[in-house]
Amino acid sequence: MLSIFYAYLLYWVLHLSLWGLFKKAGKSAWHSIVPVLQDITFLEILGKKKWNAVWGLIPYINFLFNLSWLSDLLDTFKVDSFAAHTLGILGGFIYFPYLGFKNDVQYIGEEAVHNRKYKIKRSSVREWGDAIFFALVAATVIRTFNIEAYKIPSQSMEGTLLAGDYLFVSKMHYGARIPMTPIAFPLGHQTFPMTDIKCYLDKPQLPYKRLPGFQKVKRGDAVVFNYPAEDGRPIDKKTNYIKRCIGLPGETIQIDEGNVSIDGHEIARPGHLQHQYIIELDQRGLNPEALKKIGVLDNEIYQIASDAYVMFLEEGQAKCMADFPGVKAIEKYIHTPEFSQNRQGIFPSDEYHNWTVDFFGPLLIPKRGLKISLDETNIALYRRAIEVYENNQLTVSGGEIFINGQVADSYTFKQDYYFMMGDNRHNSEDSRFWGFVPEDHIVGKAWIVGMCTQPGVGFRSDRFMKPVQSDAIQKSKLTCN
Repeated sequence: MLSIFYAYLLYWVLHLSLWGLFKKAGKSAWHSIVPVLQDITFLEILGKKKWNAVWGLIPYINFLFNLSWLSDLLDTFKVDSFAAHTLGILGGFIYFPYLGFKNDVQYIGEEAVHNRKYKIKRSSVREWGDAIFFALVAATVIRTFNIEAYKIPSQSMEGTLLAGDYLFVSKMHYGARIPMTPIAFPLGHQTFPMTDIKCYLDKPQLPYKRLPGFQKVKRGDAVVFNYPAEDGRPIDKKTNYIKRCIGLPGETIQIDEGNVSIDGHEIARPGHLQHQYIIELDQRGLNPEALKKIGVLDNEIYQIASDAYVMFLEEGQAKCMADFPGVKAIEKYIHTPEFSQNRQGIFPSDEYHNWTVDFFGPLLIPKRGLKISLDETNIALYRRAIEVYENNQLTVSGGEIFINGQVADSYTFKQDYYFMMGDNRHNSEDSRFWGFVPEDHIVGKAWIVGMCTQPGVGFRSDRFMKPVQSDAIQKSKLTCN
């Protein structure tokens, strides 16, 4: 509730710039500083119905309505140039007080909005220009501070989120980041549409700041974040990933035979967790229709020998397949430390940590203000966080660690970090491969599956507009018969 209060507080402060214009419109200027009354009076000036003030009470949504209201407000004072509307929308804090003190700016009435007595004359080019500009501003505000759409490209979150899901991600839950790369094409991420041309300028870069959110990142949340291990791009222009948050700041994570424990206690598994299975067949092979019935597609089967296949299955699917005609044996594959090939690319890739995707840790997840001791046995675990994510110079020489030129045997972290894993545990590149996700890389919370066009299946009507955190988007309950 406190974060919602802060979001509304910012909205209230925006109205303070309207003091002079309220007075010019014949209203009591002090109305601009009273919550709710400021919106009611604002709407009276525009000649709009007062009940619309209810939109001003909804954090984030209120900013969108204000874009339209501010544009109409300028018309009621016959300040109708394209430049004026641009200044009003992008720099209202300064521009509206200026208009309030400008003698030749006079209120001409709500008719300017309704085009009754006074009709603003605009060319068709200007009309289109205004419409396109407002649409771009509104879309950019929504995309930056409210909701953004993503498409799931891989199978790393199956069977919760499917390749082909079009996902709405809420930036309001954790609080939207203020753009760190301010000069960029409004609706682009890394490149202009249908080109390989970069759509942003690397400089200037703004410091990391985040608006108040509705909640903190919680264990079990499906989180969209910028891929931490990607170098050469600004933080907010790195590739977007989605995984499930498993470990929180300050916790110790350990994986033993694929089972995850936090601070020594095994945690609940996601409902549709998948693992790698080895299936041995006889000459009859597999029945595609039987596979389809339990939710396994042909493109999810990988042959490794003449009579053996690899599949990524839920436990229930594996139990069903054990009774299929043609299946001689089915076994979950565990990546043990004894086989070096299973360790390829596993974080932190040093001589002190013989970890795999199924045997990992214990690993302490950094937390803001947490002080840890450093030595040659653990520096590989935290080096990237200290050096890259927190912008320090770190070297190791003669058995000693130097941070910013000073010998260091400890370090205190400046931000929170998270440990992310995919639900498809043996088919996911996640924190087990590249380490922690810094707080400033968090984009938002996976919220709703808007639609799904699953490869090999097509449009999935059963996933249309389904909340991510509910069982509604999960696969149907398995029946083996």
